[in-house]
Amino acid sequence: MQRVGVRIGASLSSLGGDPAPALRRFGAQKYQVDRARKLLYTVLGVGQDNWTVSALSLPDGRVVNSAAIPKEQAANVVDLKLSTDGRFLYMTDDRRQVFRMRTETLEPDLRFEIPRDAAPPNGRNELRHSITPVPGATESIVVATPAGRLVVYDGDRKRAYGTADFPSAAAPVVQTVFVGRDFVYAETRSDVINLKVSPCLVRYPLDALGFAPPEEICNLAAEWGKRAEMKIAGKTLLLVEGADAIGINVTRSQERTLRSFARTYDLAQNLAASATVATLTLNNSVESYRIGFSRADRGESIGHFPAQSGLSRQPTNIQFLDDGTMVYFDGEAVVVAPDWRSSTQFYDDVR
Repeated sequence: MQRVGVRIGASLSSLGGDPAPALRRFGAQKYQVDRARKLLYTVLGVGQDNWTVSALSLPDGRVVNSAAIPKEQAANVVDLKLSTDGRFLYMTDDRRQVFRMRTETLEPDLRFEIPRDAAPPNGRNELRHSITPVPGATESIVVATPAGRLVVYDGDRKRAYGTADFPSAAAPVVQTVFVGRDFVYAETRSDVINLKVSPCLVRYPLDALGFAPPEEICNLAAEWGKRAEMKIAGKTLLLVEGADAIGINVTRSQERTLRSFARTYDLAQNLAASATVATLTLNNSVESYRIGFSRADRGESIGHFPAQSGLSRQPTNIQFLDDGTMVYFDGEAVVVAPDWRSSTQFYDDVR
């Protein structure tokens, strides 16, 4: 548990102590961070005829480049992903269109449509698909289709075998959890069954032809560690591919197994982060939040941000750059903290 005090009925202004951290906020419907090049990519376009895709330098937020992409009757950006080498930005909308943009220009150089293998719930807008780049294969992405099948595209060409050719009995309708160079982890999609009561992960081998028959991992504690990408940090199970990692927290009761995923691990800096409660109101609703930090390898709590004040919105998808910049999403905007350590309370003088 994070060592964060809770003050009943306190307001943000009464918490005092340290000055409020210097935070910069940037509106975005979807965004991606290139930590190596220190760039923030955002997409905006509510109430407009075009999507505006922008590249901003970090941490100052200076606009480096921007481009307009016609919506063509689309209403929502469903997913935005950056290739692992930072060369391409992939975007898909609720009309199932996929746009690939070269990051140096932000101009689309490839476009294709994800097949309609299931009717959208409202008859028009499709929000159930997703895209995930394959590490080490700049022009390859894993697409989760509206029907909950996984296929691999190289450019706009689909590989021969998808998960429909090797369906999992434990998870016939899936969403992507984690993608490595030669494997993909998936789980039952949340609109089909409650994820938190479904104990199985499905691991699909990945090669030049696509997918092969899956392995169903239903007892995570007993089976974890038998694959190279399976690591353990403290009490958290990790999937690791290069510098990318995802944490899997598993808790059990007599009635069910609960599982949640967290992408707030930076193994290069040995950091893990999570949202914690800073203050509660008199009726026990959350009034403000903090970000709690721990060592990624041992799970030991080391500090919280901000040191004394709180954040009015819950931070998610926390990421760290190697220059001391922290980036997270607060539900409305991308928030950039240029020097997060200077506004952090470290425990036992740990820095």
